[in-house]
Amino acid sequence: MRLLFVASALAVMAGIAGYFLLQSTPRTPEEMFNVRCSTCHDLPDLEGYTTRERRGIVMTMLTEKGADKVITPDEAREIIGYITGTDASVSQKDQGNGDT
Repeated sequence: MRLLFVASALAVMAGIAGYFLLQSTPRTPEEMFNVRCSTCHDLPDLEGYTTRERRGIVMTMLTEKGADKVITPDEAREIIGYITGTDASVSQKDQGNGDT
């Protein structure tokens, strides 16, 4: 009986942990931007920045400001795709110069 109680308690704890993990794991590029970037700072108003500048901001954060502890290079590409309105799977060369 005691073993059944312990097993049940562990199952409930695993379920709760899984629920919170899913809640905190961004599922879309927009969620990734909102969750990951706000980990370290307020989200910026990007309206006045060009596509090239937005891409540069993310890369500077990743390579010089410690964001590599919060996001992976793949996540950075997804965030760049989201904030620039481009498909992250398409190379910059295929998109043109990206200076919009």
